Amino acid sequence: WISFIENEKYEYKFEIINRSNFPAYDVVLEKMLEDGKEIWKKETGASGYHKPTFDSEGNVYIVGQNEIISIDKDGNERWKDKIGKRGCSHDPLMGHDGKIYLIGDDNEVSCYNTNGKMEWTRVIKGALSHKPFLDKNGILNVKASVKGGFSSSNLKIDTRRKGEYLGVELCETFHHLTVDKNGNTYGFRGGKFRVTDPGGKELWAVDLPGDTTSSNQEIGPDGNIYVR
Repeated sequence: WISFIENEKYEYKFEIINRSNFPAYDVVLEKMLEDGKEIWKKETGASGYHKPTFDSEGNVYIVGQNEIISIDKDGNERWKDKIGKRGCSHDPLMGHDGKIYLIGDDNEVSCYNTNGKMEWTRVIKGALSHKPFLDKNGILNVKASVKGGFSSSNLKIDTRRKGEYLGVELCETFHHLTVDKNGNTYGFRGGKFRVTDPGGKELWAVDLPGDTTSSNQEIGPDGNIYVR
């Protein structure tokens, strides 16, 4: 499949090509002007199916099967690094603090700066390899599976203290949690899509059609919540 990602006045076409059999995918990144004229096209060396993210300088960060790769705005590889022992199963998160956050398949939570230096890493039991969310206070919210089957719980990690583990927020009745920059939690419960504030007070709830247990949501760059 192909995804179009806007960055400044350019468009990036992110193409995943299956040259053999799953999971041997090759990631190709193409940078174009708004009128579709190609500036450069690069086979990144990554293999996988994760969308890239960008920093304020236009550098690109891509996660492959077991590594993260950075490419500059001119299409040159800047750096790459191995991700844990088993790789990563989600898109990289570019936090509002300018750091890149990854959750490895081996429960390893890692923080990189944009120059490729790993600033800290922590192995936290129960951390799931889903894209995390960083709130305005620098708390990284990580989906978790902890004892008792709370598969939609959130681990709280303080990024300002080099990944200090703060504890777990048990939300056993919610499906597919997402947390915004203000600490509000979005998720499905009891057949409705609900939003609660950091203190647990429900702000609003709406009925949505379809099977909500298999749905998911994401907060867009415009601050709106998109549900699929």
